[in-house]
Amino acid sequence: MALNLPPILYRYPLQPTDFYFITEAGDRYDRLANEFFNDSTYWWVIPAINNLPKDSLFPPVNVQLRMLGDLQAYLDFIAYKNR
Repeated sequence: MALNLPPILYRYPLQPTDFYFITEAGDRYDRLANEFFNDSTYWWVIPAINNLPKDSLFPPVNVQLRMLGDLQAYLDFIAYKNR
C-alpha cells in the first residue's frame, strides 16, 4: 500500500497550541493520531513533526513527543510549501 505523503516535510515552527506527550510501551503512531487528531491516517505527522523515522508505527518508549494542537494549520503549511 503506497502512502500519499507530502513530497517535502518542512520544519514547522512551534505553535501556542502545541503540547507534549510522553510515550509508553505499546503506543503506536496510528492510535495516537486517532486519539489526538481523530484520524489514524495522519499517523505520519507525529514522527514528521518530531524528526523521527517513519519506518515503524511504534514510537520510541519514554520519549517526549511534540503534538500538534492544530493539525489543519500544519496541513495547510505543508500544502503551501509544496505548491
